[in-house]
Amino acid sequence: MILSDKQRHSAVREIENFKRAISAIEKADFEEEWHREIQIKAIQSEIERLQQQVLEYDMLKSGGITFAKSFSLEKLPEVLVHARIASGLTQTDLASRLNLKPQQIQRYESSEYQGASLARLIEISEALGVTVEGIYRNRHDEEGGIFNWTRASDIRWERFPIREMVKRKWFVVAEDEDEIQATKRYFEIACDGPTLSAALHRKKVRSSATIDEYALLAWQACILQRANLTIQNQDIPEFVLDESWLPRLRVLTQEKDGPKKAINLLAEHGIVLVIERHFNSTCLDGAAMLNDDGNPIIGLTLRQDRLDNFWFVLFHELGHIFLHLMSGQSYDFFDDDEASTTDTLERSANDFALDNLIKPSEWEECKSRHALSAEAIRMDAVRLNIGASVIAGRIRKERGDYSLLSGLVGQSDVQIQFES
Repeated sequence: MILSDKQRHSAVREIENFKRAISAIEKADFEEEWHREIQIKAIQSEIERLQQQVLEYDMLKSGGITFAKSFSLEKLPEVLVHARIASGLTQTDLASRLNLKPQQIQRYESSEYQGASLARLIEISEALGVTVEGIYRNRHDEEGGIFNWTRASDIRWERFPIREMVKRKWFVVAEDEDEIQATKRYFEIACDGPTLSAALHRKKVRSSATIDEYALLAWQACILQRANLTIQNQDIPEFVLDESWLPRLRVLTQEKDGPKKAINLLAEHGIVLVIERHFNSTCLDGAAMLNDDGNPIIGLTLRQDRLDNFWFVLFHELGHIFLHLMSGQSYDFFDDDEASTTDTLERSANDFALDNLIKPSEWEECKSRHALSAEAIRMDAVRLNIGASVIAGRIRKERGDYSLLSGLVGQSDVQIQFES
């Protein structure tokens, strides 16, 4: 874990040194090619590990996220470090609050608070606003968050949306079985070990603080389970970081059944798309994640049953895949399209969606932006070879007026395609 700016600079230098080492290995002569590959893979693994640590430090320090986590007591030292960074405090700042020498905080953090008394841990927790189970906000008090479970024993099973899960027929509660035991059985059998492990251990970046963690875990486990079944039963190719096929996806926005056809197009390029309704305790629109084998997966809830929303959320999640997930970042992204977009990662995914649906130069030439008429929108749609719902939806969002052009956004045209 990176604890300070100095350690961050050292990690960045180390990454550059590793990259130079790879270049040297690529140019060197090897009697056996597999010797070269083994060395390169080992170094790449170290690069990804360091990049992940730099990313986490930068995200926490930026103050543009909330760090929320359910954790057991033995994880408190790690959480205190995260809380200190997310609060915008240096080790010296925290020491000043506690009337300690900076070297004492450095020793605490470098040793994971070994030797710190319970009274001292409580004092530091109070200074950082940390409780054993809860949420602490960044210094800007903005929405968003990151959280994860360390192990299955940290889970409070009764907090799952059990009744909704049963209503959706995910599992049946036997006569001689209580709901909690049935829920455990579902995760142990239907969502087998690797699936539950993937849902538990990968940190989740959420764009809204209103998402219930347990409803989110249940939804994610279902998405991973269904995606893994698709990968097992279909010939899904390996994903390649190549955006050249995205214009074909954009063309599908013109077709009323485009959302359904998008599943096949995404699968052709190694991305599994799964549709599953959100839970009542969330405002979730979509998510982007990787399974244990590194296959990119998109989950959509269709919470807003409109064509314009479907396409924007889909391209937003694709943005997370192309820009973030495939660069070694072990995060899963969960998005609410009405949440704050102050976070850099969310803003970049938004820009990816906007620019790939309608290029900036194309948008500047759209007369419908000012005419606000159905005829003007349809003319622009034909000229750009894009669905009218995409143009209408963008106009509504930019103007902040969702009463405009309601007849063009494809209301109630999405869920019906996936009822089966």
